[in-house]
Amino acid sequence: MGWIMPADLHAEDPASGNIENLKPMVINSTRYFETLEGYAGSATVITREEIEKSGKPTVAELLRNYTSLEVVQTGPRGGSTTVFMRGANDDNTLVLIDGVQVNSNTLGSYNFANTTTDNVERIEILRGPQSTVWGADAVGGVINIITKKGKGGPSHFVSFEGGSFSTFTETAGSSGSKDNLDYSLSVSRTDSDGFSSVSGERFGATEDDGYQNLTLSGRMGYQLPGDGKIDLIGHYFKADLDIDNFQADNTPRQDRDESFNLSLPISKSIFPWWNVRFLPSYFYDVVKDAQATSESRIYNRNVTLDLQNSLYPTDYLTVVFGMEYQKLGGQNVLNGFDHDTHNNGYFLQTRFDYNNRIILNGGFRHDVNSEYEDSTTYKFEGAYRFLTTGSKIHAAYATGFKAPTFNQQFFPNFGTAGLIPEKSKGWEAGVNQDFLDGAVKLGMTYFEVRYTNLIETINTGGNNFRARNVSRAKTSGIETSITATLPYDFSLGMNHTWLEAVNGEGVQLQRRAKHNFAANLTHVWREKLTTMLGVRVRSGVRTNSTGTQRVDGYTLWHASFAYQLTQDLKLTGRIENLFDEDYEELFGFGTPGIAGYGGLVYNFN
Repeated sequence: MGWIMPADLHAEDPASGNIENLKPMVINSTRYFETLEGYAGSATVITREEIEKSGKPTVAELLRNYTSLEVVQTGPRGGSTTVFMRGANDDNTLVLIDGVQVNSNTLGSYNFANTTTDNVERIEILRGPQSTVWGADAVGGVINIITKKGKGGPSHFVSFEGGSFSTFTETAGSSGSKDNLDYSLSVSRTDSDGFSSVSGERFGATEDDGYQNLTLSGRMGYQLPGDGKIDLIGHYFKADLDIDNFQADNTPRQDRDESFNLSLPISKSIFPWWNVRFLPSYFYDVVKDAQATSESRIYNRNVTLDLQNSLYPTDYLTVVFGMEYQKLGGQNVLNGFDHDTHNNGYFLQTRFDYNNRIILNGGFRHDVNSEYEDSTTYKFEGAYRFLTTGSKIHAAYATGFKAPTFNQQFFPNFGTAGLIPEKSKGWEAGVNQDFLDGAVKLGMTYFEVRYTNLIETINTGGNNFRARNVSRAKTSGIETSITATLPYDFSLGMNHTWLEAVNGEGVQLQRRAKHNFAANLTHVWREKLTTMLGVRVRSGVRTNSTGTQRVDGYTLWHASFAYQLTQDLKLTGRIENLFDEDYEELFGFGTPGIAGYGGLVYNFN
């Protein structure tokens, strides 16, 4: 879904142009486990059906068409890929996989380059400060990637896709349930010759930069007596990428990224009005230069214990409280630092819902950290529905904080002890309106966020640089989406984000486009053939801190189809950069020309 109208039991997808009736869907990322219709803030949920219709192999490619998300990739598939949400820094978006926090402790951000869509059930996106819910790093918002849960009788699938740049992907999976047990497993392998990470036009690099990715994902759940549930969830990938240097000598180096996360969520009702959920989890990641010594490795480790109590004293009121303990580790072997920090977060939230007409949310959180000063954040949200006119108004105010990264604190001759967290205050107000009995839906939200104590790299003399709390910034913008059900089985979806993101001196922040627009026209023929034609437009941006490097705006078209040849066999195809646009996303980094891919999916029991 490209835009959520919480008042309606519809999934809306401006990127796909598809609107479909759904049963109420629970949003895990809010901690209330509330339905879309009951959420008073700004949210998007991308369903499995929409993921399949898009044909996108990675989460990063999928996110490009959604509101207020700026996806930036360095070179071909596998190149470092980060997300800027509502103009906040890339390390201000907290990323979860099945509720496990997977941001890098050393860099602060999450690299989406190797995250595939093959076992993803849905993706939840909460826009705006979410520190009251999740603590540090959730200043711009939260992206929660949720893997498939087995249901029904056991079923299996195999799929294959091949195409441009000698890219081949093989995937197999199985899922199902029996009695009190459910499971879902998948494995995928991608190999690609790629193209030059460095722009050949600017630097003369001509060789291809290869990429390999092996991804394993699994979930197993058991229904305990009564209403209890326990799950074992795991996700693993190993990726290798050839990376150019910038000397135009066509001599790459190879980087390897290996990561896994594991969680064991347990939930049980103590009384009908009191539910307890305990989520222990572990995240591990290592990045290494495969052609250097064994010392060239960077490790990240997270151990999290999250305990949440949900109380339902009346039909209208929900109270959520609990605590989260984290041990965060980071090690850079080559540069000689290895450090752990400890954080305790205590949270309380309340939700009032009067007949799904008046919705009020509020809460606060207090974080105690072993390295920096304590932080207290709070958030208030409200919405009102006009049932007779199909209208909804909503507003929110929230504070947030961003913890200093390990590099900013401990990296030799750069990190600074005693840094304080970056702070933010933001508000939003919006309206949703249905026309023609819901055939046309309009959503529009204005937001504004102010940041203080921002950490920047300061030249302290000569070639000496240090991280310091010296800056401030402001972001504001308007998010607009329109979805329409058209005659003859056509549907149209459009969204536009207008963004102003400036520092304390009024200078545009780097890598933030003022305009992002996406539209898709979808047609379904006899429930057998689905076709899609889409366009994405981005305005020009500056891509370094001094403004000496800028890239022009660009327009990219794409097309895809899926044809159900038999009950078990589906054929797929897609074309990216349909008109072979010559463009740069980042100054000096290569981008693909026109590219085509075709494949098949075979399901069996």
